[in-house]
Amino acid sequence: ATMLAAKQLHGQDDVEYAEPNYRVTASIEPDDELYERQWHYQQLNLAAAWDKSTGSDNVKIAVLDTGIVANHPDLAARLSADSYDFISNVSSSGDGDGADSDAQDPGDGQDNTACATSSSRSSSFHGTHVAGTIGASTNNRIGTAGVTWAGEIMNLRVLGCDGGSTFDIAQALLYAAGIENALGINPTKTAAVANLSLGGGQPSNVLNNAVQAARAAGLIIIAAAGNDGNSDLAY
Repeated sequence: ATMLAAKQLHGQDDVEYAEPNYRVTASIEPDDELYERQWHYQQLNLAAAWDKSTGSDNVKIAVLDTGIVANHPDLAARLSADSYDFISNVSSSGDGDGADSDAQDPGDGQDNTACATSSSRSSSFHGTHVAGTIGASTNNRIGTAGVTWAGEIMNLRVLGCDGGSTFDIAQALLYAAGIENALGINPTKTAAVANLSLGGGQPSNVLNNAVQAARAAGLIIIAAAGNDGNSDLAY
């Protein structure tokens, strides 16, 4: 009715123009202390996206990576009880044991004597960085902001000393999708999305089959891109 009235007024000879008195609201901007340093969020137009939605508690995101450091103030509240360590090789696990329910990142290289003989790198805590970008607790005045402010993060540790194996990654993907896997375990609730910021190695039938099965089960799988500074596909 307002638009129709404005249109009718606009057509009158003695009216220069007529338009609704539009209502505007402030754009959402989180108060996290390091948010201003997250320059990449501007490239994603996240402020505009947050005006539409800041996420949903019904969405669980699996992060297949190096694990997440224990008791992280920006992540502890977001972690799912379904998190799991899928690294089966004890010598490359970095935490002194094989697959188990403890998916925290013990570090690698100089920060972890268990990895010192197989790695010359210092720990990057890559999984913590990735999980924080995806879902750090946001608008809490500490740390950084996450892309999504709601939902659980399923921390699936698949990378240890010098990376991980395609077999372990495949089992973690199957688990995230609620599909039978070599460990014979299932999550209480399956993930909706799985993020794999990793690469390297040769094409693998085991991993490909797991990807196809997980996708068929409804899991959305996200791969990393852009690290090499070009647009070539590499995953």
